[in-house]
Amino acid sequence: MMDIFHGRKEMAVATNQLFKIGFYLINMGFALYILRIDKEMLTAQSTFEVLSMKIGGFSIYLGIMLLINLYLFFRGKKAAKKGGASVPERLDTNVKAVVPPPVMPR
Repeated sequence: MMDIFHGRKEMAVATNQLFKIGFYLINMGFALYILRIDKEMLTAQSTFEVLSMKIGGFSIYLGIMLLINLYLFFRGKKAAKKGGASVPERLDTNVKAVVPPPVMPR
């Protein structure tokens, strides 16, 4: 992330946190969605088969999401190296505005 934001640590950390939160929310939402079981399970074997399919499918989904996330990260890094991502210069927040003194009415 530091490469993408040209050394601006606070932007890199903030963006990384947003990516992590979004990744967790999407994946937890999908995990809770696929946990619904519509058919009746009468034996322990059928229960384990259904649960293994759910867990296996979710593991494959997580792998695909990770690859997509890495693709987007490296795409942003490549664009930053080419100069395609224009990042404004950091503003100096310590500069005080010069305010003229009030003019007294005559």
